[in-house]
Amino acid sequence: MATDAFERVIFRGRVMDKKTQAFLRAMEQRLGYELTIVQGSYNAGGVSASAGTHDGGGVVDLVSWDHRRKVRIARELGAFAWFRPDLPGVWGEHVHLGIRDHGRLSSAAKAQQAGFDADPARNGLANNAVDRTWHPDPSVTFRYRARTEPPPPPPTRVARSRDALAEAIHALGEAAALLDATGEDREFARKQIDDLRELRATARDVLERMPER
Repeated sequence: MATDAFERVIFRGRVMDKKTQAFLRAMEQRLGYELTIVQGSYNAGGVSASAGTHDGGGVVDLVSWDHRRKVRIARELGAFAWFRPDLPGVWGEHVHLGIRDHGRLSSAAKAQQAGFDADPARNGLANNAVDRTWHPDPSVTFRYRARTEPPPPPPTRVARSRDALAEAIHALGEAAALLDATGEDREFARKQIDDLRELRATARDVLERMPER
């Protein structure tokens, strides 16, 4: 493994290491667009709902748009990855992924990898439910090499608009979850939550009607 694999960098606005950056660049090459990252690595205590999975390296959260392709490609390249639907009071919808055998995974992330690799596979959540979605067989391990990856194709105006909408939907979901968790001024919070959910529904409708590129 290259000696600089765990050197920390800022990529797409989030903290991670060079190995994770290389993995995400490989995803971008397959997807054909730049990724929008909503949580990076080495983020101990940053998001309590993440339960320590982002405390170490190799784990990121992505916006949920195009989640089926994102999860499939991440798994094909060597990640344990799942789409996380909106969970009111906890998190907004997103794609959660970690690089298998990364080398700096937190203990919580290692437990998720063990669940992903189990037979039958598990969902990486506290309930440890069976995950019957597609998994590569045999499991894939991402190999980091210190090299300059070709840049992804520049995002089109449509792609940038889609990412902006997807990130806004994620932010609205987080805001609704935060309001739902507060014990103060419950009636006011409920009204704000209703408004946020209505905005999310409108944004999702616009997102679904936009072209792919």
